[in-house]
Amino acid sequence: LFTDPHTVRLSSIGVLDAARPERNLPLPALQSEDLQALGRLLVSVACQNAGAAAPTSLRRSLSFVHASYSADLSRLLMLLLSPPEAAHASVHDAVALVSGRLMTRLAQGVGYADALRTELSKEQENGRLLRLVLKLGVATSRPSLPANESYGDHPDRYLLRLFQDLLYGSSDEEGRPLISFAQAVHALNKLDLGHDGRALLTGREDGAMVLVSYHELKQVLERSFGEIAAAAEQ
Repeated sequence: LFTDPHTVRLSSIGVLDAARPERNLPLPALQSEDLQALGRLLVSVACQNAGAAAPTSLRRSLSFVHASYSADLSRLLMLLLSPPEAAHASVHDAVALVSGRLMTRLAQGVGYADALRTELSKEQENGRLLRLVLKLGVATSRPSLPANESYGDHPDRYLLRLFQDLLYGSSDEEGRPLISFAQAVHALNKLDLGHDGRALLTGREDGAMVLVSYHELKQVLERSFGEIAAAAEQ
């Protein structure tokens, strides 16, 4: 299975050994068979032909590999396909031939894992902030609840709407819309953390100014969202 231009993944390894446990061969002989089977598989993959490793076409296939691929692969195949009576090769011998490439591949794998971990942390942060924005929208967009007709008029909701104005309705000194994603993300991170820092909230309609900490805002948000969640479960 080719998963990218430089990776071939093998499956069902050892199935024949598990399906035919009656073979009573010494361990070195079984290991030699495995190495030869690996060599034939590599020849088939390199030639992109399932019959390339057949006895009648093996010599021609090896010539093709030698002309088309690196000398390292040719030496590896010669080692793997050597008759057991001609060379007592082991898997350690095979690994030694490709150790340099193994280290390169290992470094590539580590780099790829680091990149994935970085992207995963970004998505985790995105999901955390999205959940916070959704909770904020749910808490401020509902005017009433079945058991509380004045839910939307409560001072807690007014405070959250002022915070929304800070996120989405900021303007510069000349009244032009101020779009700053960095500032919005910074404010949301402080809200999620419950930071002790304070935010100056201003009302666009009534001109109110409120100085409140992010810790207090987080408590207000959790309390407001909790009321809606409780009403949904009734």
